[in-house]
Amino acid sequence: MPSKPSPSAWHALRDRLHALRIRSRRVAVVEGLFTAGALVCVLVLSLAVLESFLYLESSVRLALIPICFVLLAGLLWWRCRGYVKGGFADQDLARRVDGEYPDLHDRVTVALQLSRQREAGSNASPALLDAAIADAAERTRSVDFNEADQRHRIVRPAQGFGIAVLLVLIAIAAYGEPLSGALNRLTSPLTHFQPPQRTFLRVLPGDVEVTAGDQVTITAEVTGDIPDRAVLRLAADEGLWDSFDMRASTPDSYTHTLRDVRENLTYEIKAGDAVSQPFRIDTIDRPFLGSLRLTYHYPAYT
Repeated sequence: MPSKPSPSAWHALRDRLHALRIRSRRVAVVEGLFTAGALVCVLVLSLAVLESFLYLESSVRLALIPICFVLLAGLLWWRCRGYVKGGFADQDLARRVDGEYPDLHDRVTVALQLSRQREAGSNASPALLDAAIADAAERTRSVDFNEADQRHRIVRPAQGFGIAVLLVLIAIAAYGEPLSGALNRLTSPLTHFQPPQRTFLRVLPGDVEVTAGDQVTITAEVTGDIPDRAVLRLAADEGLWDSFDMRASTPDSYTHTLRDVRENLTYEIKAGDAVSQPFRIDTIDRPFLGSLRLTYHYPAYT
């Protein structure tokens, strides 16, 4: 009866493949963590930049955040799909070892196939199969299977993570306050935040009294973001609002003249995202001579 060295020889090979499987899983986990970290940095930075410039509505923020998480999960799945689909099976690991050591001439893969044939009860001679498996085990004894763990795959994700972190640090150094405010708003997607005012107005003459029939020149001095136009909104007491485009008198000021003012008015000015407070124009009647009476006082000598 022939000896059966194959089970022990193949068990030794499988133990070494299992050790390689453990190391490969660790490599995959580290690779995935670096990839996820880089993607999270890029997505968070992109969202923060978008929020800082646009001041997104709460509904838009609420939709964007889960979309980004789904996108992140999809990218991770695409990146790691090879491992999920069986990248740690014995056959794949055997191919890795043979690929790492071309001088083996696919002996690990062949040994795996022969062992499966023997276990399946192949018609081939068990003694020949045992001898072939033992020969493959002996020739691979000095080979370090752990060198086939593909640790080189970590390099690119690690570099990508480092670049992403560097971009985040540069962005924080350059735009720390806007980005921190944007991140704060992103953490409260259901809250409505009022965008900061970018245009500021100084209105002259403000509240004023004029004589009925006179004219009033209203001036709006603009600072901050200078808009292309300014609008004067005007209403009489208990009346409707009318709008008038103001004339640009200088690059940062607008004027409009109201002629023949004969009733009390309320006015305000809108320029860019700035709206002034309401101001009053109160009319007063011109003084007039209602009657004249003369009294003569003659000297005593007349």
